[in-house]
Amino acid sequence: MDDDRGEIMDALPDRLPLLALFDEVLLPSAVAQVRISSKSTSSAGLIQHLSSSSSNAIYVAVVPVTTENAALAPAGEEERLQGMHSIGIIGRVLQLGKVPEAGESTIMVEGISRIRVSGLKKSNLGNFHTVAVQIPRQTSKSSPAHGVARLLNPSNNGQSEQVLGEELLAKTKILLDLLVQQRGASSAAPKILEALQAMPSHRAADMVAGLLAADFKDKLAVLNAVDHVSRINLALGLLKRVTSSVLQSGSSRNGRIQRQLASTPRTLIRKMDVPRQSDDSQQDDIAELLTKLKEANPPQEVLTVGNREASRLQRTGEHHPGYAMSRAFLEVLSSLPWSNFSEGSYRTLHDTRGVLDSAHYGLDKVKDRIVQYVAVQRLQGLDARSPILCFVGPPGVGKTSLARSVAEVLGKPFVRISLGGVRDEAEIRGHRKTYVGAMPGRVINGIRRAGVRDPVMLLDEVDKMGHDFRGDPSSALLEVLDPEQNNAFVDTYLGLPFDLSRVVFISTANRASEIPPPLLDRLEVIQLPGYTVQEKVMIGQKHLLPKVLKEHGLDSGTSGQTVRFSDGVLERIVQDHTREAGVRGLERCLAAICRYCATGIVSQREKAEGSFSEEGSLRCHSEVKPNKTVDGGTFKVWENEWQLVHHHREHHPSQSRCALQTEPTQPESHSHDIPVGDRFRNALELEGNEKGGPSPSEMIVDVELIERVLGPPKYIREEAMDRISGPGISAGLVWTPVGGMVQYVEGCCTSYGHPDKLGQLTLTGQAGDVLEESAMIALSWVRSNAMELGLLPFGFGRKLGKKHNIHHRDSDPEVCAASHHTLDCSAQSENSATISGDSIPVMHWDVHVHLPAGAIPKDGPSAGVTIASVLISLFSGKPLRSDTAMTGELTLRGLVLPVGGVKEKVLAAHECGVKRVILPRRNVRDVEIEVPADVRDAMEVIGVDKLEDLLASAFDPPYLLHTRAML
Repeated sequence: MDDDRGEIMDALPDRLPLLALFDEVLLPSAVAQVRISSKSTSSAGLIQHLSSSSSNAIYVAVVPVTTENAALAPAGEEERLQGMHSIGIIGRVLQLGKVPEAGESTIMVEGISRIRVSGLKKSNLGNFHTVAVQIPRQTSKSSPAHGVARLLNPSNNGQSEQVLGEELLAKTKILLDLLVQQRGASSAAPKILEALQAMPSHRAADMVAGLLAADFKDKLAVLNAVDHVSRINLALGLLKRVTSSVLQSGSSRNGRIQRQLASTPRTLIRKMDVPRQSDDSQQDDIAELLTKLKEANPPQEVLTVGNREASRLQRTGEHHPGYAMSRAFLEVLSSLPWSNFSEGSYRTLHDTRGVLDSAHYGLDKVKDRIVQYVAVQRLQGLDARSPILCFVGPPGVGKTSLARSVAEVLGKPFVRISLGGVRDEAEIRGHRKTYVGAMPGRVINGIRRAGVRDPVMLLDEVDKMGHDFRGDPSSALLEVLDPEQNNAFVDTYLGLPFDLSRVVFISTANRASEIPPPLLDRLEVIQLPGYTVQEKVMIGQKHLLPKVLKEHGLDSGTSGQTVRFSDGVLERIVQDHTREAGVRGLERCLAAICRYCATGIVSQREKAEGSFSEEGSLRCHSEVKPNKTVDGGTFKVWENEWQLVHHHREHHPSQSRCALQTEPTQPESHSHDIPVGDRFRNALELEGNEKGGPSPSEMIVDVELIERVLGPPKYIREEAMDRISGPGISAGLVWTPVGGMVQYVEGCCTSYGHPDKLGQLTLTGQAGDVLEESAMIALSWVRSNAMELGLLPFGFGRKLGKKHNIHHRDSDPEVCAASHHTLDCSAQSENSATISGDSIPVMHWDVHVHLPAGAIPKDGPSAGVTIASVLISLFSGKPLRSDTAMTGELTLRGLVLPVGGVKEKVLAAHECGVKRVILPRRNVRDVEIEVPADVRDAMEVIGVDKLEDLLASAFDPPYLLHTRAML
């Protein structure tokens, strides 16, 4: 029994996970890298168990399995383990790894001591096998292992372990000296002798036997030698046999033994089926990497680190635990473009603008900024500091494609890094190279892919990064995007500075408010608002439609079949089937139509080829002439013709097809579904020409075809006048991540309340906290200005003050009963008394305000003026103008403050048929700059500073406030 098992053996559990070695043996003090297939259920379960273990030291039972009769054994995993040996080794797991390309995993394990195993069964902790383990006792001299040792070394029977150990060292030295004389000097020989002298004799026997045992049976005999004396005798017998072989055999045998003895004493690599490189080829690869690094002309600091790693690789073999890590690090160093720059393109400013115009429609502000950067670069040269642009806008407006155009204009490679959902700081800075599977961060990997030090790098979705216990990736980006720091960016994996100052960084986001303020401070934000209907139609005609037709093989150069969209079709698709700020939905609709057309064309051709093969050059007569246009209106006629043709063939099979002349008629009563290809039957005329195929024809996509493919309109253009049909309804304008939207606000009275209590306000429609505060501000302003609004009867101020301790100044009854109100004060008082005694609407009614589309969360301050107008309309009984929409933040003093997203809101109002828009006066300038001229000309934009001004414009006739009488 091994003497130095120590605490490991004392704390040994009753059962250990099984690591089976098929036709291979691991001996104590040896290290093996075992490669197992991930396809095996038990192997995958074992890897998962070991990976999830939180223990500092993980142990397994490494047991050899004999597979001599594997070909006759069943294919199950349990049957394969029937040849499991009863003696194994406790193995300490040193490292876990993966070989993805081979679908395998690797386990580096170190042999500790012998154990006896039994009781194979499945574990309760996972889908892997476990075995019961116990420490074996030293066998008697009548054991099978002792008999094998006596056969190998019969002259040493009865000697003590100490004497046998000294003999083992002496004979090992003789063998090493013999190999050195025949093969030349060996640096491994002194190390081997030094290691043998420092360990007990039975451990030295394990080491010598592991180096000299040539086959599985010899190693298995050494493993079975639990008794120390028997084990040493086995090693002496192997020494005697190898020494005789060296003296008698040729140089090839000597070379094999020399390579075995020259290997690291504590390393035993499991034999694998894959070929291995020789030491010479390994040295050549390392030298090649070092040469590649020198050719990259890196800084001296980088070259020093590279030389140190190369020297370490040359000193250690490929089976050293840290070899793969050092080699991967050296490969990364040598593949980085330390001094390689792109050639760039020197376009004129006119050509630059032409490239941008050819790829994008509109976006003049963004194009001007790019042209300005090119101009500065021409004047400043390489010293020009690259801007850090941030394109902010809804999805689908062209942020990513615009970044690609910037790279094309500058003549630099384009690299895209998606940051959406990134939560780990190591994704930006990289992992420490000592970790398993470590790699550089995304920035350095992007530089590697580009192959130059000055690419255009797109940081996509910077507003969607998260943070957790692993760090904050947005904070890691601060160093990357800071021009004062990124000239010495240090990736954690490299541990060396890399200059990023020449990289042109461009970022994208949907909302600037979601970007952390420190990061936003380093960005130059350029807003990309949504497109108008006319802009979407132009983008569809110039960019999307040619692209989609080419992708589906419908361009005339590919299929010989042209598809043309009739006038107004694109506009109908945009209005009825898309509602977005960008054009992605439009592209999907066009792709669906093209797929429909492609299906019909292919089906038509297949049936045409079949007709010609059967009937030669017979011609199918129809009323459709060559190159006749095909639209949705003719589909029904074609279907009727095709049914009539089939009906004639069934009843008159002997007649020729040429004798049949058809006219559009109604189909017979036994209607049935007609394949898509039959609807295109007459799109092509079947001619009996030499090629035997269809002649070119033009297919026209009209409104009827759109309804066949896309179905009925998904979005009905709702006019504001259809929604604003009475008091208590108003049209507001809101901003959403996908563009602007008209948000209608409705109000009603749910209870007339009690004269002694103020009425309550209920707000529904998934309103956020800010929106709730805006509603309360609106109600408070209406109640505090009820006198001026004419919503209180004469003398109500004194009565209310007595009940609620509120001090009001009564207004002049003549002023309060202004003629422009629907009801004067006296009539209103009588009406209120009739409804509920002394209940006054503005003070006592319980009001319910609802924002439709309740499934959509809503928040923001821009609905303050809309809610206030709804309350005033409800209390006064006057409806608002149906052609007017409004937006603005309201204060308790009645001020209307500016808001954001003005262009998107105005465009949404225009699409809904709104003719008048009321905005804060300071937002009118935004309309003049951002909104297209055709939209501005079609709408009346009214700027207001106070809510009184808004009420005068929102009601017809104007709702005018009156000042209180000064007593």
